[in-house]
Amino acid sequence: MAPGKIVRYTETSGSWRWDAQGIDVSASRPLDIVAPDVADLVHDDPNIPLEKYVDADINTNISPVDGLDIKPETADADLVSTRHSIVDNLSATPVTPANPRIQNQKRDWSWEDITWEDKGSPIIDGSASASPDGATYPTIINAEEALASPIDTYYCYWSGHDAGAGIELSTAPSLWGPWTFHGRVISDTALGDNHVASPSAVVDSRNSRLNLYVHSPDGGSQDTYLMTAPLSGDGTSFTLQKKVLKCSADGRWDEQERSYFSVRRIGRKFVGVYQGRDGPNNAPGIGVAWSMDGENWETKPSPAFDNTQWQNYAPREYNGGSPALSSVGGRVAIHYGDRAGPHARALPFSDHEKTAFGGGEVVYSPPAWADATGVNAYDFYNDGEYLHMFYYAKVSNNSNIGVARAKLGEINQ
Repeated sequence: MAPGKIVRYTETSGSWRWDAQGIDVSASRPLDIVAPDVADLVHDDPNIPLEKYVDADINTNISPVDGLDIKPETADADLVSTRHSIVDNLSATPVTPANPRIQNQKRDWSWEDITWEDKGSPIIDGSASASPDGATYPTIINAEEALASPIDTYYCYWSGHDAGAGIELSTAPSLWGPWTFHGRVISDTALGDNHVASPSAVVDSRNSRLNLYVHSPDGGSQDTYLMTAPLSGDGTSFTLQKKVLKCSADGRWDEQERSYFSVRRIGRKFVGVYQGRDGPNNAPGIGVAWSMDGENWETKPSPAFDNTQWQNYAPREYNGGSPALSSVGGRVAIHYGDRAGPHARALPFSDHEKTAFGGGEVVYSPPAWADATGVNAYDFYNDGEYLHMFYYAKVSNNSNIGVARAKLGEINQ
């Protein structure tokens, strides 16, 4: 294996910097010099740093990537907003994950090790909106950092589901709340059909805009669109840019649906996961997509995970539906709601081309305030002290949004 260089993203004196580190990489002692979770997506672009590694924290247990020479660059707001910390509450009673091999991904922690503190009640009551099915699909930004004229510190864009659903906005001075409902910012008919739903917000500082990925029906298919708001405003006025995931009768596994798109910035790349369905069998699966500019996307020709891979799961049920992507503690994970049980689950992104029996790790179970029927973990936000998980769960068939948090440890330097 050829020598390579890595870039470590370290925190010193409250600020962040890129450090170029020359490392001799040899076959006898392989080093993981870039995140294998998404390395296959950038095999032709070795100048893109994909992960922020804390100083002296290089994994030696995962296959390396050949011939990388990653150049240092200046961190921007997009990168700072997704910085990684390590969960420190792993000294509690060890928990054996449902799928032990998953625990070996990237760090020696498991989602099932984390002790979450729940807020104890919904932070957003779905009955406040005209959207059917209540409040679902929360996506969080720090509006005070991103926008020139924020209404409050944090924004949560969310929606209901199906006919009548539009994109709603709630804001708060802290992630823990209290959250104030401001109403609808994108109407249910904005894209020409009967609903707009499942927002995913990403601050795109290079283009001075807030990207909001949403889905809407188009004839017999369900596609994903990019709508944007200028960072010079307050984040409430959106303009349609283009359809970014378009279905077509191409015989692919996802020709009927490419929606419920969850997007993250990882290095310079936009990486996302989405729900797909084929036409003949109506069989759902989870797809993987990536983009350099947030507008022009490429997708994998096969699903990351489809329900036929999962033991005891019904192939035509949405056992892996409404996926979400997270980057936490050095691990990129695909989250989904387990329709065969009540749990929110996660599978390592690095396993997205493997058969993954067992359904992955349990991330969260329905809180005491909700029905025991199910919960979906949909967005995660690290404020430097806590990792916050935003999820939705039902109360008497009306979905509400909740939050739970876990204490973060210091980043080793």
